[in-house]
Amino acid sequence: MGRTWNGPGVGHGIDWGRKNGKAWLKDIIWLHAQKLVKSSQPTSEILNSRLWTVLVLMILKEISEQLSAICIIGFNLKGIIYLRRITDNRMAGSEVRTLDFFQKLVGEEALPHVVLATTMLQKVVDFEEANDRDSELRDEYWGEMRRKGSSATRFEGTTDSAQGIVSQLLGKKPVVLKVQEQLVDQRMSLNQTEAGAFLEPKIGIDEEKFRKRLKELDIEIQTEKDANKRLQAKQSVRRNAAGLKKRMEDKETIK
Repeated sequence: MGRTWNGPGVGHGIDWGRKNGKAWLKDIIWLHAQKLVKSSQPTSEILNSRLWTVLVLMILKEISEQLSAICIIGFNLKGIIYLRRITDNRMAGSEVRTLDFFQKLVGEEALPHVVLATTMLQKVVDFEEANDRDSELRDEYWGEMRRKGSSATRFEGTTDSAQGIVSQLLGKKPVVLKVQEQLVDQRMSLNQTEAGAFLEPKIGIDEEKFRKRLKELDIEIQTEKDANKRLQAKQSVRRNAAGLKKRMEDKETIK
């Protein structure tokens, strides 16, 4: 999980042990979700916030269904690996929100089953800067999670490094994440879970922004004398109305 998620989906793990002549790794099922941050993401903080909410809501719904299914059919979850590219710049606001959401999803009791790993070391040009960034992640952004039991490491892009990271989790007892416990054991709806409750106010804020903008555009259309500007306002109405409709659908989705 993290900025480098690939997916979403579930798949069987690779048996590295057999490839290397060492039968050390049993069959594993990997659950992976898609990345949150894309190169095409707009720079506007409002748009970033809106896109972030949409993407995380989609991921929450999909991963909650998969985690619930795992719990119901009796598969044992050993932990989560959260990946973060060391080549990325300082943490953006959307990434900080992602970490907050991630902790709501996992729950404090399951944090010892989380491995926080930096990736893309082979792409590093300035190693001093990369080390500073790694220290900042460990001490500042990941500090609270580490104090509660999560571990931090570096994925060096090799099979041995991958085996080492996975081995940290395979040796642990099975764990139930907070969202699994709330959905399956406590039979909560998605918006009642800690992860869902974290997102719901943000959806409401976005909805209110769209409603406010539509009122402004309505006044502009009625008072603007320039025909081209009125046409632009009408086009903006269609876009904002579509955005409002989507947020209202999102509210229903999370229930």
